[in-house]
Order: sequence, then structure tokens, then C-alpha cells
Amino acid sequence: MAATDHPIKRLVMLAQLDFAAWLLDASVVSVTTRQGELTAMPDPIDTDQV
Repeated sequence: MAATDHPIKRLVMLAQLDFAAWLLDASVVSVTTRQGELTAMPDPIDTDQV
């Protein structure tokens, strides 16, 4: 995953609306990005590792 980590983050940062619209298959009005964790039971997932 490390080889694709940076390009994926870059794609999301540079094309936020387009990426969100593609991912959701819906019209998107606004997007915000932030660092953090995706919480999953039983273990949290570090978003830098997704």
C-alpha cells in the first residue's frame, strides 16, 4: 500500500469534487479533507494507511 499511498492522497487533494462524485456516483456540492482515523471494530484504521 505504501507505493500507492502518496498518489491517492494527491488525487484526493487535487480533485476533491471529481473524486467524491466518482466515488459516490452522485452530484457533490462541497468536500472537505482531514487527517484522522476511520474507526472500525475492533481496531481503528489510520487514514494514512488507507
